[in-house]
Amino acid sequence: MKILQIVTLFSPDAAYGGPIRVALNQSKALQDNGHDVTIAAGERGYAVPPTHEQGIALKLFSARTVIPKIGYAGIGAPSMLVWLHKHIREFDVVHIHLARDLVTLPAAKLALAYGIPVFAQTHGMIDETDKLLAKPLDAALTIPVLKRARTVFYLTEREHADLQSVVGDGHLNLVELNNGIPEAEDLESRPCNSYDPPEVLYLARLQARKRPQVFVEAAKELLDSGHTARFSI
Repeated sequence: MKILQIVTLFSPDAAYGGPIRVALNQSKALQDNGHDVTIAAGERGYAVPPTHEQGIALKLFSARTVIPKIGYAGIGAPSMLVWLHKHIREFDVVHIHLARDLVTLPAAKLALAYGIPVFAQTHGMIDETDKLLAKPLDAALTIPVLKRARTVFYLTEREHADLQSVVGDGHLNLVELNNGIPEAEDLESRPCNSYDPPEVLYLARLQARKRPQVFVEAAKELLDSGHTARFSI
């Protein structure tokens, strides 16, 4: 199967965060299972944009600030839409890491217009909001895309509730999808000072939805069960 993944922004400093990592991990797993996967995205900050990462083909297009002062939501990639018009029918399905922005929403609308099955994954980015620009954007793009998507993936119950609230009475095919990660290298095979216990790092924004308390609970459980390690936030 030929699969196109679409995400908002690649940059050398990975500023867009989690959705890029999820897209790469998913693509690698799909490719390892025999599928042909390409990731398309906006890009900024590269002297020469990469064409591959971790063995995954990338199609990166210059990202522009279409609407200033609203962060990632104001980013667009017009040249991506031109490329999609020419190539979208080469793909069997499109998996879009959907956000309220002018990269992923127009791409999703275009894929649906060509009759390509769309699978949307929102990463908590489409939530209840009182931002003035969200209402017209949701009416014009977000809600129609979510309603017509073959499947909308969610990670948490809060995200599930937010998506239903945004769409209102519309039907969504909501499916839970956990974030998979590659298997870690066996710690025993790594050279280290035998006197130093391994260190486990929690690296994220320190906010409730990132669940730092779960990290603390897991650390306590491991230590209480006899494991030796250091845990850092």
